Amino acid sequence: MRSRILVVDDEKTVRTTLANVLEETGFTVSTAADGLQAVQRLAEQEFDVALVDIRMPGLDGLKVLARAKEISPDTQVIIITAFGTVESAVEAIKMGASDYVVKPFVFDDIIIKINRLLDMKRLTTENRFLRRELGERYHLDGIVGSNPRLQEILVNVEKLAQTRTTALITGESGTGKELIARAVHYGGVTRGGKFVAINCASLPENLVESELFGHKRGAFSGADANKPGMFEIADNGTIFLDEVGSMPPAVQAKLLRVIEEKQITPLGATEPILVDCRILCATNADLRAEVDEGRFREDLYFRLSVVEVYIPPLRERRDDIPLLIEHFVDKYRNELNAGCPGVSDAAVRAMMAYSWPGNIRELKNVIERAVIFAGTRQIDVGDLAFVTGKATDPAAGDSDLKTALRAYEKQHIMQVLSENDFDKAATAKSLNVGLSSLYRKMDDLRICKRSEQPAAE
Repeated sequence: MRSRILVVDDEKTVRTTLANVLEETGFTVSTAADGLQAVQRLAEQEFDVALVDIRMPGLDGLKVLARAKEISPDTQVIIITAFGTVESAVEAIKMGASDYVVKPFVFDDIIIKINRLLDMKRLTTENRFLRRELGERYHLDGIVGSNPRLQEILVNVEKLAQTRTTALITGESGTGKELIARAVHYGGVTRGGKFVAINCASLPENLVESELFGHKRGAFSGADANKPGMFEIADNGTIFLDEVGSMPPAVQAKLLRVIEEKQITPLGATEPILVDCRILCATNADLRAEVDEGRFREDLYFRLSVVEVYIPPLRERRDDIPLLIEHFVDKYRNELNAGCPGVSDAAVRAMMAYSWPGNIRELKNVIERAVIFAGTRQIDVGDLAFVTGKATDPAAGDSDLKTALRAYEKQHIMQVLSENDFDKAATAKSLNVGLSSLYRKMDDLRICKRSEQPAAE
């Protein structure tokens, strides 16, 4: 992608000559004849570097510099001066200018300064991007759950992360498909590149191709500048195509060529661009059925599903619900600076019994809302958004639910026992039950009476 340069000088000859030299070097150049025009240009579009004359009528170069820092802080400003005085240069640098040049110009020197600033800007942007992404700890240890099916998935994800293989992640909405995709990216060979996510279903059909592959200036009405596509931005990293089943047929054909040839052709371009990024896709639809009904290309389906990762819905891994509850309560207690001490047993039972049609995303939202409204007290059934007159969902009562409830009860009792150094009387008091009731429950759940060796299931 060509870098955009703004040249600001009230002398037409200087302005035109400098613009021509920079365009011949390969930059996209705009010009402004005075300070007011320069500020207008900066407000209208984004520039990588602005060369600004310090002496101009109206708004001088220092005032343009000050305005540029307000309206376009990422634009690097080089001050142009015909005087070369130390005072003007120092003042400009103190105000935030990145460099300065002296008239008469040495064009090679200007080009070197611009390229140096562009390299610094690119490194700063990439480091900021990576710090933000890595700071969110998208890795296998950020995925909560001990369910055997989930653990098997994570083993496969870890293997997948060590390759650049294309993969298709399937499952209902809210199950965590993007989280798995990020774990693949950050857990393996692509971790040094960018993770670029795009929801194909959210894009108007006439913009999908432009967003994915980019376009050249003048490619269509409104394309007044070159624009890189998501594939170009994700080069050497990972592109995640969410809801890939909604992709229009014409774009499906182009995507197939990208996979096979590792190159893209932006709209309006005559030459292809090489790209090398891992492609991860996700869908909550049955792509095999879409193929059978002629809505999705079979050859593309086979190329995308070299490895298929299915994420089960939350109702099929209810034993993970207590862990997820604890995880999200801790998360929002810290983020919201809330004093909520936890969740009541009744609320946990209600959440264990609910069918969670929105899966983990819904559970996350329910907990966030509950932490807000519970304040400094424990979250109870009445704080749960899905409760409307009854605490459980009609789908409750199956054997998986009963098993999950027993697992939670056992886990809770063992935790309280550990907190009381396996003192049964103190534990019974903490649980607000009689000592004989505690012993009966421990026998029923096969909890060892001593701390050394828990009974086997």
